[in-house]
Amino acid sequence: MAKHLEVPVTLLTPGTINENLHYGPFAHYWWSSRSTNGSNEHIFFPIRLGQKTRVFRNNREFIVSVVLGNSEHPRQPGYFCSSGSFSGKIETSPTRAISSLYNEIFHNSTKFSGPTIIGQNDPKIIEEISRGVRFIPFQITIDKYKIFIHDLGVSSHPEWHNAGSGYSSSLLHFYNKKQALFVSRIVDNECIIEIYQQAQKIKIIRGSTPSEVWRKSWFMEKYDGSELYGLKDQKTQNSLRVHHVPTCTPSNWGNLSLMSKLFEYHLKRRTISKINWYTIFDIWGKQDSDIFELYSNLKKIYPKRHKFGDRELRAWRALLKAAGAHLITPFNSDESK
Repeated sequence: MAKHLEVPVTLLTPGTINENLHYGPFAHYWWSSRSTNGSNEHIFFPIRLGQKTRVFRNNREFIVSVVLGNSEHPRQPGYFCSSGSFSGKIETSPTRAISSLYNEIFHNSTKFSGPTIIGQNDPKIIEEISRGVRFIPFQITIDKYKIFIHDLGVSSHPEWHNAGSGYSSSLLHFYNKKQALFVSRIVDNECIIEIYQQAQKIKIIRGSTPSEVWRKSWFMEKYDGSELYGLKDQKTQNSLRVHHVPTCTPSNWGNLSLMSKLFEYHLKRRTISKINWYTIFDIWGKQDSDIFELYSNLKKIYPKRHKFGDRELRAWRALLKAAGAHLITPFNSDESK
């Protein structure tokens, strides 16, 4: 049995939030939760990539680090423990990481509570690793199913129940008699279900509404697709109501603070780092034509060999649209020939 002791824990490195992990299809692996004041309500906090904590046990220093991947899944957190010249294997849980290395050093079968060792019972550490997080996921239940809401997007689409592009949720079910992860997403004007087993995407289903796409999947037919997206739950609706998508008009382009909010919301997590994104608005503001040739101007601010993906270009268009720029063409006249 794992020891549940009051153990002083030091957070050495808070680690980082990775958009593809913490808000992507496997997001539910990268968040943990604790009850609030002993109630049934749970608040989630991130398991950060690169997070390091230190404890002392039996007069030895033990450091536990969070890495990407473990022996069971390449996209789940892995836990690596070291103590002086001793190093353990990458394990599937912090309990296994510290307990196995401790047992190797002291030749006994002592087990420790992994969540305690990495500070998940320490309010100050939880506050530190939750700081600066753009969105904290939450979980709802429908009968026996737990639906994890791991990103939001809003719209006025009535059949999407006010959700919009960027919204995503996930649940566990069975596919071909094996457990699978069903990820429900809204991308641009489309509703998508992605089915994963381990880290492999094995099926994609598309539809125009949450109800339609789940109906086309032939899974869990007793439920409406909007329920399986998590959209009919009051907690989801409350979150969508307070979720604000930043916008502005061209007259605000000189307000760098406001423009930075647009960049962080629409583009930052979908493009390369250290890009001088604001230059695009300088270029547009100085040109005579109202029509903006997106691709040719983007090439001016990116490295020569940079290859633009569809997701990145969609993010740029979303940013420009939110900034009040609508007359956008994808190519100039030479490139479109």
